[in-house]
Amino acid sequence: MLRYSTLLIVLVLFLPLTAHAQTMTKADRFKLWNDCRKIRVVVERLHEQASRKGLDRQELRSALRKYLHGKNLYDATATTFLYVRIGMTKSAFNLDIDYFKPVRDTITGIKRNAKTWSSGNFGSYRTTKIIWTALIEQLREFVYQYRRVNKIACRRR
Repeated sequence: MLRYSTLLIVLVLFLPLTAHAQTMTKADRFKLWNDCRKIRVVVERLHEQASRKGLDRQELRSALRKYLHGKNLYDATATTFLYVRIGMTKSAFNLDIDYFKPVRDTITGIKRNAKTWSSGNFGSYRTTKIIWTALIEQLREFVYQYRRVNKIACRRR
């Protein structure tokens, strides 16, 4: 039984690595290429259910900033940003993280921020720990993908 438990743990730990072993496409570059510029964080105003359950917008924003700062990717004045939205009911949650970056319309020449990458998660919860876990997992995935696409530019910094 111990052997199967060990095998299961190894699979759970290393299976995500195989999912990351992919080549970069033009779509990846469009979604995430930014010359490894830093990113700011915007957390949408939380529903009153969130504060009743102990989630605090400022605490979320601070934790996300700290995480990105630790990865050398945070700047409060950056034009690119992650937009975080958390919806909650009494027993379920929905979490979205969107990446916005400047994009130029090739016909008009107008340059504006557009959502080019998005990730979401939903589920039921008893405590907000599962929401925090889902948020950190999505943030880690974003940072991994962002660094993969901006690999050469990030090395220059």
